[in-house]
Amino acid sequence: MLRFEYTGRGLMTLWFVIFAVPISFGVGMLASGYSTAGALIVGSLCFAFLAQIHGFIARGLNSERTPHGRVWHNRHTLNGAPIQNITWVLVFAAGIGVMIGLWMISWLAAVGGVVAVLILTIAGSSYVENLRQQNGLGDRRELADTRGWRFRRKDTALASRLKAAHGKAALRAIPFGVVAGEIDDLPFTSFDTEFPSIVSTRPGTERTRRTMWMVHLPVALPEIEVVVGTHPDGSPRQTGIFDKIPGRFWDDVPLPFDGNQLRAVTDDLAYGNALLTPQVRRVTEQYQLDKWRIVGRDLMWASERPGNTAPLAAAALADGAQHLVALARALPSSVVEQYGTTPKTGVPFRTPTRAGGRDRP
Repeated sequence: MLRFEYTGRGLMTLWFVIFAVPISFGVGMLASGYSTAGALIVGSLCFAFLAQIHGFIARGLNSERTPHGRVWHNRHTLNGAPIQNITWVLVFAAGIGVMIGLWMISWLAAVGGVVAVLILTIAGSSYVENLRQQNGLGDRRELADTRGWRFRRKDTALASRLKAAHGKAALRAIPFGVVAGEIDDLPFTSFDTEFPSIVSTRPGTERTRRTMWMVHLPVALPEIEVVVGTHPDGSPRQTGIFDKIPGRFWDDVPLPFDGNQLRAVTDDLAYGNALLTPQVRRVTEQYQLDKWRIVGRDLMWASERPGNTAPLAAAALADGAQHLVALARALPSSVVEQYGTTPKTGVPFRTPTRAGGRDRP
């Protein structure tokens, strides 16, 4: 027995199907002269059209316009799914009806129908997803124009660059809303990515939005990660697997940060001790940089929140870049000189200004 659970006005989708199916089939019968195959084809196309109306209404119910763009709250769900997401299920079902009708006419036409439906479904879903991601990012373009920075709607090359820091999963999280420029003569790149949420505690929350900042250093440094938080055993030293790895460094000096402690990990004990100077600690605490890392020439910091919230405002995006640049400037020059090597990657959206692979600091 079918069982439906809904929140808010989620039952609207069920009522839509109950009314739209006979209406579409009736239109198909009249338009095709009561031909079964024609009724399936025309009726399914009519149903697909009505499904778009459903999607438009669902979009209005599950989101609100704000000064920073459209915010999705997803309070109206059916069986745990936001009702606007069910629109594509309805369109796909209509496509199945078209294919059955075509099969009744000719198997070759049915094969062509299958290919057409798949292409249209993928293209339509990608188009809608792109519109959703770009919504509310107009202030970033204005910020870039005002400050002489650069803006890109989307950039797939950055995904390959992030693979070193976040693994293969980064290749599926294409950066969008990209802003790149220079602050205090240091190049930076900031952008958003989205990925499926592992744990969801509210209906309809399916994605996590990560806003990331990267400051591109003039040299590449050994990898290090600095995290503000308490170790599982409550002490400043990790007692798990990392202690078994020779040379693995955990910071022993706690830094008050909302009641937590600063910890860092790298493969070189001397490098870790030398890099985390009191000034670096102060900047980390001052700007609440709760997690930052260095991978090659990229100093990175990220902030995460539910994907159905409004994008980070352009002013806050610029502030984040400014804070990370301050951290880059706080890195001890002696460490940069001793451990720095020629970068293997360039600065995104900018041609190197000097021969030898290094950019001006």
